[in-house]
Amino acid sequence: MRDFSEERKIKKYIGDKKRCIYCYGKVTSTNTLLKNAADNGAKDGTVIIADCQTEGKGRLGRNFYSPEATGIYMSILIRNPLSNPAHITAAAGVAVCRVLSRNFGLITGIKWVNDIISNGKKICGILAESTCEDGNFHTVLGIGINLYYPKGGWPEEIAGIAGCVSDAYNPNVHERICADLITEIDTIRATPTKKWLNEYRQLSVTVGKDVTVNDGKTVRTAFALGIND
Repeated sequence: MRDFSEERKIKKYIGDKKRCIYCYGKVTSTNTLLKNAADNGAKDGTVIIADCQTEGKGRLGRNFYSPEATGIYMSILIRNPLSNPAHITAAAGVAVCRVLSRNFGLITGIKWVNDIISNGKKICGILAESTCEDGNFHTVLGIGINLYYPKGGWPEEIAGIAGCVSDAYNPNVHERICADLITEIDTIRATPTKKWLNEYRQLSVTVGKDVTVNDGKTVRTAFALGIND
């Protein structure tokens, strides 16, 4: 069921009052809903936000744990991609780090390629799913942020790696952070890549470390020297 009150609250904080923003309670996945909407002509910049997801998506077919009333689960439709579509996830990572730093004073980092880390714990995951049909390219950009600890704690399989943004619940934070994320991603999309790509490099917690490279066929170890363009 749509939450029109939530939609109005978010629009209070953004300049684009005509932005298509759809807020729901429980959904399977905001990415899945937005991919369906994109196939049916949804406009560039359309946003879907949910209070919880039963089938939240992570990379490599993994599940993104999305419990009720503890996080931000958001997907944004991008029909006019950056010059290099591979930059979309990186740009979103920079946007999330800026927003969390600005609003919560967090020191954040980006673990290649799509995890936002703070105090050694994953507090956000990003998943960009791109489609090209008949020459029409679009990306559904999914962002999941753990705002608060879930009741009963994290599931055992992620208890050692998952963290949250804040220990103190604030009922007014959700709408403000959603709006700030939308605005920040719009800002980065309108900015030349070279102006934010160095920021992405500086935020990386992967550079300078041993890594495991999995290309889907083989697995090998390597050393991360740096991030090219």
